[in-house]
Amino acid sequence: MDVSAAQLIWSVVGAYFGVGFVVAIALVGGLVRRFDPLAAQAPWRVKLILLPGMTALWPLLAIKSLRGAKAP
Repeated sequence: MDVSAAQLIWSVVGAYFGVGFVVAIALVGGLVRRFDPLAAQAPWRVKLILLPGMTALWPLLAIKSLRGAKAP
């Protein structure tokens, strides 16, 4: 693997987590209310603990938020 391929991989990973952080902030800010009313009522310190997981799983949570699916 040459340097340009490694740079491309790190750029893609950085973009993924950058977009994920923005989506996670939006979810913590209130969008999570669409599919999980209990998480919307959680204190800010709990939401901050959930932020890394939301950042990593942002595609699933964004789709769920856009659909407005209810939690079981």
